Amino acid sequence: MPDSRRKGNGDARMKRVFLALLCLLLLLTASGCGSILDGEVTVIEPYASRRNEEPDSSEDTPVLDSNEAFAQAVQYMVAQEKTDAVFRIPLPEDIAAREEELMDVCRSVALETPLGAYAVYYISCRLTPIVAYCNVQVSVTYKREAEDISSLFTVSSLRYMDSRLQSCLTDFNSSLVFRTALDELTSDYLADRISYLFRRSPLDAVLEPNLDVVCYPDAVGDRIVELKFLWPYNSTVMDDMRARTIARADDIAGRTGNTDDYGVIQTLITEQNSDATLLPAPSSVISDSVYGFLVTHTGTRRSAALSLKALCDRLNIGCYVVEGWHNGENAWWNIVSCDGKWYHTDPAGVRTAPEDGSLLLSDEAMESDQYFWDAEEYPACPDRYVLPREEGSVPVPRGDDSGPAPDEAEDEAAPSGGTDSSEGAETAVVPDDQTPAGETETGSGNEAGEENESGQIPSDESEQEETP
Repeated sequence: MPDSRRKGNGDARMKRVFLALLCLLLLLTASGCGSILDGEVTVIEPYASRRNEEPDSSEDTPVLDSNEAFAQAVQYMVAQEKTDAVFRIPLPEDIAAREEELMDVCRSVALETPLGAYAVYYISCRLTPIVAYCNVQVSVTYKREAEDISSLFTVSSLRYMDSRLQSCLTDFNSSLVFRTALDELTSDYLADRISYLFRRSPLDAVLEPNLDVVCYPDAVGDRIVELKFLWPYNSTVMDDMRARTIARADDIAGRTGNTDDYGVIQTLITEQNSDATLLPAPSSVISDSVYGFLVTHTGTRRSAALSLKALCDRLNIGCYVVEGWHNGENAWWNIVSCDGKWYHTDPAGVRTAPEDGSLLLSDEAMESDQYFWDAEEYPACPDRYVLPREEGSVPVPRGDDSGPAPDEAEDEAAPSGGTDSSEGAETAVVPDDQTPAGETETGSGNEAGEENESGQIPSDESEQEETP
């Protein structure tokens, strides 16, 4: 056999051996990898906040084929507090015109939707053509923190609104933000409810805040409402004022002893009026509050009525604060429960009491003395309380030197003491959701509050002006 042929057969055998070894090596490698793939694999990615996530531009991104679908996608993006996202639209004939059209949609979301108007400064978009479609890069600049958006809640009933407002008064909150479609929740309604809730539980907040209401985007329809509570002092001072007022109220309530209902009410009025100076008009926010009348011993007819309401709350005596008119001027007094019936009493104007000395008057007696009020908002008082025995007089708060004593001419106009002809009338029942101002509720006495630089308690008008 020639040497050349022998050499060729050797080379062929070497190639076959090499290929066999290579195949064996591949089989071994494949089996090793398979055992690894059969195991559990954990992928660890670095944390990124929701606003900093990378935009999704995967192939399975849905195509938004209308402006409405694009607007909904952008609104959802804002609700998720994202700053950047990528959407996909069909490839338009005029990319520049389509981009401007989508920019109009972004501006509409930012200005005309509740969440956009409340939380967004600006929304921009940019189109990038890719074969048969366009990627839309959307960027959002926010004017609110992420927690401001995530903490939003929905108000769908007036009863729930009252519960949230009451919590704000008790906790001295500075703001409340919610979403609603209730047309009844106007600025005037919310301000009236704050005043009503304050009168219902005057020891909860001690001082009534002013209210600032802002709606996004409009005051009707689906909207976000931001309430700002403007308190005269910081929460630390307010907490201390409430604690002092509650202590004073408990001290007076503890002096009533085991007497009948009339005796308890008479003692409460006597004690709260002792050493109290009655002002013809409020000289400060303190003088028009329960804190002013009970603690600083200076107040108005309104603060006297609020004080009696607070004292009755401590003893679980039914009591309303009534806002009305007396001799053509705005006036405040109370309707209290005594021996199962309702009666009027004016703790700051007791000179109007009948000749027999009773402090508890009927509707007719009040009307004859030029008191007027919205009778539908309060229980009916058909009878005048007749004293079973002669009682002592009740001290009237002394008038301030800066003005004439209130009700000076009321002695001559006092009723003669005749009883009302309608006896045995039932007490008016007030629906739960339409409770009038001054509804009986025991003050919580919650003393929670946040500390800040000022911890001084104002005790008169001069201190009130100096407190930040």
